[in-house]
Amino acid sequence: MSRRKLSKFSSRFYGSLSAACILWLGASTSSSQIFLHDEAVSGDLSDEFDVPDVFALPSGSSFLRMNLSSTDVDLFTVLLPVGQQLDSLIVRDYHSVLGNISFLGLQVGDQLSAPPSSNFADPIDYVIFGDWAIAEDILPLMVQTNPALELPLTNRSIAFWGNETGAASSFVLEFRTSTSPVPEPSSVGLLGLSVALSIVRRRRKG
Repeated sequence: MSRRKLSKFSSRFYGSLSAACILWLGASTSSSQIFLHDEAVSGDLSDEFDVPDVFALPSGSSFLRMNLSSTDVDLFTVLLPVGQQLDSLIVRDYHSVLGNISFLGLQVGDQLSAPPSSNFADPIDYVIFGDWAIAEDILPLMVQTNPALELPLTNRSIAFWGNETGAASSFVLEFRTSTSPVPEPSSVGLLGLSVALSIVRRRRKG
């Protein structure tokens, strides 16, 4: 990433982080919901694939509202803190014009691998959804055809691409994260450790 792009990327990250804090302060007095971004309040998300808006996901639930028109493209990246995992992505609200449906894609990484377009050549995990998805977790639908991805997602950064297939839509996404469980030591590993300790004790006695 060039110095210019890195500067723009950092600017978007810290600006988005500040916006998330402000939205949280405003929401905490009423619903205690943490909004990473609300396009109805904070304006349009980035449409530059190499400079997406960046949001650090807190532990627990956080929300993002997207307002899409027929020519609109929304690009953003979520960052998972070390030791956290993305468990689910739930549609909490959905409104559209004339029953339109929306597109949401994801790729692991800081940004999409190429500019978004109808002939996007690189593999991308996605879902096309409408009001039927309200209260549904769409994350399993997005990754079901990708054997390289397993839920919950533990990737450090995940890039998202939102697009409208018709006139307009508005929806709220809920990101649910939790602490990744620490894997228990395997029985084989414990056996190996026991053997190693036994050898060390025998050498000391000898």
